[in-house]
Amino acid sequence: MRSRSRRPLTANNAGAVTFATTLDGAKALAVNTQGLTTFGGAVGTMTSLFSLTTDAGGTTAINGGSIKTSGLAGQVFNDAVTLGNDAALLANNAGAVTFATALDGAKTLAVNTQGLTTFGGAVGTTTPLVSLTTDAGGTTAINGGSIKTSGLAGQVFNDAVTLGANAILSAAAGAITLSSTLDGGFAATLSTLGTTTLGGVVGDATPLVSLVANAGGPTVIGGGRVTTTGNQTYADAVTLSANATLTGVDVRFSSTVDGSGGLVVNASGVTFFDAAVGATTPLAAVTTSAAGTTVIGGGSARTSGSQSWLDDVVLTADTVFTSTGGSITAGPANVFGASGRDVSFTAATGIGTAAAPIRIAAGEVTALVTDSGDIHIVGVGDLVIGADGFVAPGAIAINASGDIRVPDGGRIAAGRGVTAGKTVLWSVTRTTDAGAGSLRQVISNANVSGVEGRVLLDGPSLPGDTVTILVGSALPRVATRLTIDTTTGRKLVLDGGGTVATGLFFGPQSTGSLIAGVTLRNFAENAIVLDASPGVTVRGCVIQANGNGIQAFGNQAGSRIVGNTFTGTRAYGIHLYAATGLEISGNTVIGRNTLDSMGLYATGTLTKTFVVNNTFRGGLRGALLQNARGLAFGRMGQGNTLSDNVAVPSRPTFAGTGIRAEGDMTGTTVTANTFSRNNYGFGFVGARGLRLTGNTFVRNSIAGIHVDGNNTGSSQAANTFGSGVNSNKATIIRARGSRGI
Repeated sequence: MRSRSRRPLTANNAGAVTFATTLDGAKALAVNTQGLTTFGGAVGTMTSLFSLTTDAGGTTAINGGSIKTSGLAGQVFNDAVTLGNDAALLANNAGAVTFATALDGAKTLAVNTQGLTTFGGAVGTTTPLVSLTTDAGGTTAINGGSIKTSGLAGQVFNDAVTLGANAILSAAAGAITLSSTLDGGFAATLSTLGTTTLGGVVGDATPLVSLVANAGGPTVIGGGRVTTTGNQTYADAVTLSANATLTGVDVRFSSTVDGSGGLVVNASGVTFFDAAVGATTPLAAVTTSAAGTTVIGGGSARTSGSQSWLDDVVLTADTVFTSTGGSITAGPANVFGASGRDVSFTAATGIGTAAAPIRIAAGEVTALVTDSGDIHIVGVGDLVIGADGFVAPGAIAINASGDIRVPDGGRIAAGRGVTAGKTVLWSVTRTTDAGAGSLRQVISNANVSGVEGRVLLDGPSLPGDTVTILVGSALPRVATRLTIDTTTGRKLVLDGGGTVATGLFFGPQSTGSLIAGVTLRNFAENAIVLDASPGVTVRGCVIQANGNGIQAFGNQAGSRIVGNTFTGTRAYGIHLYAATGLEISGNTVIGRNTLDSMGLYATGTLTKTFVVNNTFRGGLRGALLQNARGLAFGRMGQGNTLSDNVAVPSRPTFAGTGIRAEGDMTGTTVTANTFSRNNYGFGFVGARGLRLTGNTFVRNSIAGIHVDGNNTGSSQAANTFGSGVNSNKATIIRARGSRGI
C-alpha cells in the first residue's frame, strides 16, 4: 500500500494497525495505537518512507524483515518492539533510529544509520535477540539498562557508543564487539562466554563510571585507552591487540593477560594481576603508575620489552618476572615483593637503576639475571639470594636494611664488578667437599663477587656443635675480603686427610680477611698460606699440619697472627719468607721434637714484622732465624717465651735451641725474651748484624748462649742469666774460632 497522506493512522480503544505486506512511499508515517502495530512485510523497499513513528502505549511487531527511511526524523518506536523475523533497519541521510522502550524477539537485528541509534529501553529482557549489529558512521546510545542476545553473532556495535544509563550487555556465548568508542558517565558490564572486543577508545570523551568484563570468554583490548572514574574488572582472559592504557581506581585482571601490545595501568587504587601476565604471548611492555599499589598473584610476568613497576608491588605468590628485550625497573621509593614470597627477575637490558634500585621485600630472590646492563637492588629487611644467583655483564649494586644473605649457593657475578652496602653472608649448609652449599662453593662464589663476605655455618643438615669438612683437594684461593669466624656457635674443623697440600690460602685480593676459631689439621704442606695479603687476621685457631702451620710471605702490612695454638706441626709452626709488616703475637707453638720441627722459621727481609708475647716450646728449636733481616723478635714488656726445645731423642747429640740465628741478620733484634729449659738458650751460628738485648736465660741444660762461626756486627748486651736453681749449665759457650760476640 502506498501512503498518500501525512495524517497519522490512529486506532482508538487499543485497536490494531496491521500492514500485512509491503509498505512504501516517500512520506512520513505515524501510527498511534494502544494496541498492536504489525509490519508484516518489508517497509520502504521500493520507495523509502521519509520517516516512521509509533506512539507509546502499544506494541510494534516487525515481521517483514526490513524498514527503510530517508529523512532525518528516521524511525522512532515509542512503544515496545518485538521482532517476528530477522530485521534490518536502514535510516538513510543520517536519520535516527530510536527504540524508546523495550525491544525483544529471538531474531537478528541490524541497524544501519549515519545518525543516532537509541536503545531507550531494555533489549532482549523478555526474549533475547539472536544478534544485534549497528553499522559504522553513526552513534549508538544505550539508555535502557541492558541488551541481551543469544546467538554466536552476539552484539556488534560498529559505531560509537554512549551510555545514558548503567548498562549490562549479555551475549550468552556470542561475541560482544565495540568497534569504535565507548563513552558515558555510567557503569558498563559486558557478559559473554564468547569474545569481548574493545576496538576503540573507551571513556575518552566522558569516562565510564566503571567497566566489568565478566568471566567466561576472552576480552580483546585494541582501542588504545580505557578510562573510568571508578574500577575496571576483567574477570576473563585479556588479550592486548594494541598498546593499551587503563586509567581508573582499582583495575583487576582476574585471569591471564596476553598479547603483543604494551600495557600501562594508571590506577589510583590497586592493580590486581591475579593470573599470569604474558604467559602465552609476552606483552610488549608493562607500566604501572606511582599513585597506587599493584598486587601480583599469578606467578609470572613476561614481556618482550621493558617492565616499569612504579608503585608498591605486593606478591601473593612466588613470581617470575621476565623481560626478553628490555629492562625491569621500579619506583624510587616503592617496595617490591612480600615477606615469605620468592621472586625471580630476568631482563635483557638491566634490572633497577642507580637512581631507583628495586627495593624488594621477599622470602628469597631466586634469580636476578640480565643479558646486558646493570643490576641495582636493595632489600627491605633481608636480601636473600637464591640458588640461581645474580648475574650481569655490567655492574651489580646490592644493599639491604637487614642482612644480605646467600643461603642456597647462589653466585653474584658481574662483568664490571659488584658493590655491596654491607657484608654478604654466605652459608655453608653441608659438610661435603664440593657442590651446592659446600665451603668450596662458598669461597668460589665469594671470590667471583669480589665483595666483603662472611661465612656462616647455618645449614639445618649440619651436625651438632662441630662441623668437620674433609677436604678432598685444594680449596680455592681466597681472592676477596672474607671472614670465617667460628669462635661462637658451631665450630669448624678442616681436615686435609694427610694428602691435601694446603688448607686455606689467602691471596693478594683478600685484604682485610679474618679466620678465627677454626681448627685446621692433617694438611701435607701448609694449613694456612698468606701470600702478599695485607690486613689478614688469623686469630684463635688450632693449627696442625704435616708441613707448616702458617706460611707467610710478601707484603703483609696490617696482617696479624694472634692467639692461635700450633700443635704437632711436623715442620714449622710459623714460616716467614720475606714477610713484611706482620704482627705475630699471643700464640702458643708446640713442636714435635723432630729434626725438622721449628716453632718459627724466618728468612728474608722482614721489615716491620714483629714477634711478641708468644710461647715456643717442645720442638727441636723454638725459632730458626736464617738470613732474617729487620725482624723484631720480642720488645720491651712484650717478650716471647722459648722453652723445652731440646735434642731429638733419636740423636741426642743434635742439641735443641730456643733460637738459632745464622747468616745476614742486619737490623734484626731479639729483645726481652725468656729462654728456659732448652739445651741452648740462644745460638749465634755465623749470625751477622743481630742485637740480643734484655733477654733472660734460665735453666738451659748446656748454655744460655752458644757462639759459633763469624758473628761480626752482632752483639749481646744487658741480658740476664739465672742463678741458683735457675742457673744455666754455662752462661756463654764459644766454639773454637768463633768471632763477633
